[in-house]
Amino acid sequence: MTETYASAEALEAFLGDPGDASSVSSFQKALELDEREMFPDAAFSALRDWGFHNYYIPTHLGGRLRSLEEVLALARVLSRRDLSLAIGHGKTYLGLVPVWGSGSAEQQRHLAAIAATGAPVSLGLTERAHGSDLLATDMRAVRTPTGFSLTGEKWLINNGTRSQAIVVLARTEPGAGPRGLSLLVVEKARLAPGTYRHVQKIRTHGIRGADISGVTFEAAELPAEALVGAPGSGLETVMRVIQLTRLLCSGFSLGAGDTALRCTLDFARSRKLYNSTVLAISNVRSTLTDAFADLLLSDAVAVAGARLAHVAPEQLSVGSAVVKYFVPATVEAMIRDVAVVLGARYYIREDHWSGAFQKLSRDAAVVSLFDGSTAVNLNALGLQLRYLVESMASPIADEARTEALFRLATPLPALDPSKLTLSARGRDLVVQSLHGSLRSLQKLEETGAAGGNLVAALSRHASHLLKEVSAMGDRLTEVEDLEGIQFGRSAGLFSLAKRYCEIHAAAACLGLWLYNRERLPEYFQRGDWVHLCLNRVSPNVAGISTEQREGAVREMERMSAEKRLFSIAPFQLAGMPPS
Repeated sequence: MTETYASAEALEAFLGDPGDASSVSSFQKALELDEREMFPDAAFSALRDWGFHNYYIPTHLGGRLRSLEEVLALARVLSRRDLSLAIGHGKTYLGLVPVWGSGSAEQQRHLAAIAATGAPVSLGLTERAHGSDLLATDMRAVRTPTGFSLTGEKWLINNGTRSQAIVVLARTEPGAGPRGLSLLVVEKARLAPGTYRHVQKIRTHGIRGADISGVTFEAAELPAEALVGAPGSGLETVMRVIQLTRLLCSGFSLGAGDTALRCTLDFARSRKLYNSTVLAISNVRSTLTDAFADLLLSDAVAVAGARLAHVAPEQLSVGSAVVKYFVPATVEAMIRDVAVVLGARYYIREDHWSGAFQKLSRDAAVVSLFDGSTAVNLNALGLQLRYLVESMASPIADEARTEALFRLATPLPALDPSKLTLSARGRDLVVQSLHGSLRSLQKLEETGAAGGNLVAALSRHASHLLKEVSAMGDRLTEVEDLEGIQFGRSAGLFSLAKRYCEIHAAAACLGLWLYNRERLPEYFQRGDWVHLCLNRVSPNVAGISTEQREGAVREMERMSAEKRLFSIAPFQLAGMPPS
């Protein structure tokens, strides 16, 4: 576990305390640039000097991409400072991953060489008239004797202007439906003058400094080797590899959530009210405890998802959809909840922590739109929900892979994007682990190896969740009978998909605790945090004691004082801003 997070600690040390105005990526600088809607060039250059871009390149191509769990931690380091920087930098991986998944060996070597210079690479999918409806793509790539002639516009593209290369989705076969779409690598410097122009930067509510723009092509000539994978495989490739980038998007939300909670806790501890501090108010302590649990719940589901990409990539169509829906939605709600504690300071653009909270609350709201919106992910999950529920009745015993998934000290297999599929075939290693988790908890109860009341409460939760999954099949049938042909897009199906995400998150918490409890820091060994998290998912199963809530407040204060990330893997942070 230490090795996995060593690079995140090194990046923290390199970037320095975000509360120090002289830091290259301080809260103050981020706010100043945001006010002027300017890209964080200085911080971007510093990250190039540090070599962050190498973590987007697999090791066999000369990079340092060993595990998505490691890259997730690195994303959190940037995101806790400035989401404009984190998203602007991280989207290079989105541009590269289609080539890692479906490109030729020569294409992979060539794109790795471009990325190794620190140059941004982007992915052009969306168009002004069609948004996320990729089947309606208008961009055309017409075959020529030497390759393709590209015409059309890509819009709302992160790093659309700054990117040196852009991988675009274009129609290569009119009238062929999904099989008429292909991916092509476009290197702007190799295009003839006048065959492309940049779409002006679009002004946005959040991440104001990011290069959200686009590119228009007019009969731009591309060589035959620009084609990624087989002709007509573009949409399938996008749907497979975007599963990986959805996981990393959770790092953006988690970093923002960490700063939101840390900033609010600092205010609550220092603000005097009614002859005491804001933190002394019972309702405030309860709000912060719930926020802490929400962040740990999101942490668990994101870490499990990142490890699932290595351990069981064929199941990632489910795991990534859960992560991409659950983490941004949960963190956004958590930010809104703690904003009440900050009061007016949540809204102002200066003063407490340089006004960082109001910026991150705007920025974090955009994450749910990236790489498939909330509706897209819930729909993708809903289409597989019946198969997932049915498979729980006869789970396949897979102890070796379950242990590799949850035991953080276990080295991960190499990431292989070629193993990603569009269907998990009814398998979800995380939710299926509930069977084993319940058996483990019952054994702990019998042996008295852990706190009896706590383990009994966790056992009740696990049993309750399993019964819910079992009953979900009947509920699906009820919704289908009611909605008929509209079932696939019905509110009832989306509601069940949301509930499945919550059950998945709870299962991730249980699995991570049971497999790591002797190796985790003292507070996380005890397991009260798991009870708090499961109570957020199922509040009426087993009550939370006052001591458990007070223990969470003490742990938050300790982690804040010791400059540790709010996480079950609480690596060392560089520092904190003054109160």
